[in-house]
Amino acid sequence: MWQIMLAILPEPASSFAGEWDSVYSIVSWITGIAFLLVEGALIYFIFKYRRHKGESDKETPFFTHSTKMEILWTAIPTVIVIFIFFIAAKNFVTIRTIPKDALEISVTGQKWQWTFVYPNGVKKTTAHYCEGDANLKTLHDCEAAGKKWSWGDPLVVPLNKNVRIKLTSIDVIHSFFIPEFRVKQDAVPGTYNFLWFKPIKTGTFRLFCTEYCGDLHSQMLGVVKVVPENEFNAWLAKEASGASEEGKELSVEELVEKGKGLVQKAGCTACHAFVPGKRIVGPALAGIFGKEVKLNNGQKVMVDEAYLMESIKDPTAKIVAGFPPAMPPQNLSDNEIKAIIEYIKSLK
Repeated sequence: MWQIMLAILPEPASSFAGEWDSVYSIVSWITGIAFLLVEGALIYFIFKYRRHKGESDKETPFFTHSTKMEILWTAIPTVIVIFIFFIAAKNFVTIRTIPKDALEISVTGQKWQWTFVYPNGVKKTTAHYCEGDANLKTLHDCEAAGKKWSWGDPLVVPLNKNVRIKLTSIDVIHSFFIPEFRVKQDAVPGTYNFLWFKPIKTGTFRLFCTEYCGDLHSQMLGVVKVVPENEFNAWLAKEASGASEEGKELSVEELVEKGKGLVQKAGCTACHAFVPGKRIVGPALAGIFGKEVKLNNGQKVMVDEAYLMESIKDPTAKIVAGFPPAMPPQNLSDNEIKAIIEYIKSLK
């Protein structure tokens, strides 16, 4: 029976997942037994004291109270609840006491992706997109068009090492949840929340957002990849080496290609169409460069490099008329913004 209850839970893959599973099993046993006792007594009394034929005038006995029963049904649940409190409190203290030697990874939620920043500056994102067609928003539509769906980057963490997650959001409330690690914490705009875990198994594990955050909430998925510590260190050094080349000069063609990938990874395609005349949440970006647009304050502005740079860094500074101020600030470097601008300039 114990194994059956645990079988419905995901595979435990963190140092304290098994302890929470034990609490779950104990509480399930207690509530299961209580349910059987109450329902069993109810069924028993229904049959034992049912009215029989010929007893229409028989009166049901009237009881005012039973001191013994009242003490029992108060004392026993109280003891049980106190017991549950103490076994759960022990685990709660464990998950809220973050080890001082933990590797800190900053995680930022936004519609509809997670961005991970490692201590050495390496940045990864779970942004999903259809390779070759930024206007296809869902896995179903992408595969129906015969194209490949990209699931973005995994959150890579070392085996048997404490990992501290520093959580925030740049738009709405999201919720960071790794079922196999038994950890879940809200990512709230304007503040930081924290959680930690120690992976005890290598492999890939699921990452969800469990707070409804808009149209594509169901696609705010990710993967946590646990690797041996030496492999993690090698991966981190390799990624840092690649990131160090971020500032090198690129040709216009290289910038356009880089920008094309960034608008997908940064989630721009969720709100902006990259074909003329199509409206989603924000203005279509195809063919917009070099044109004059009207703002919601009645003024007009030329869509040039300066305007695009400002709009990406401070999205509410100059809102195009007819559109809501829905875009959050973007966590992009100047070089990344430059590449996105070159890509927008290339669109016709």
